[in-house]
Amino acid sequence: MKYSYRAADVTGAIQSGVTEANSREEVILNLKNQGKFPLEIKQQQLQIRSQFAQKKLSLPELLNFTRQLAGLLSAEIPLEKALGILTKLNFTGNLSRIIKKLERSLQEGISFTGALEQHSDSF
Repeated sequence: MKYSYRAADVTGAIQSGVTEANSREEVILNLKNQGKFPLEIKQQQLQIRSQFAQKKLSLPELLNFTRQLAGLLSAEIPLEKALGILTKLNFTGNLSRIIKKLERSLQEGISFTGALEQHSDSF
């Protein structure tokens, strides 16, 4: 994944750039190893859509997903854990991939709203 960042060096100068890493935490560690102090890190969105780009979810898929998620949340299960449970259910291929990506985004510290925005073409 690509991340854009803003970081300060030891002189206080602000630098911006783009780096590739497996997680936000890896970006932070890499910047600190370079003597930089991370100020802002954002995951880059893919600009080019492939022929396998995600398609909009059908109404029944969306309703099933939201009902299942609402049920887990009303049982006071934390959001990240609820998504983990939903990944184990038998959702169709595209929805299953989206749920796994939502869970991964939360683990990386992205808000639920931000994670959903990454899939705005599907919802």
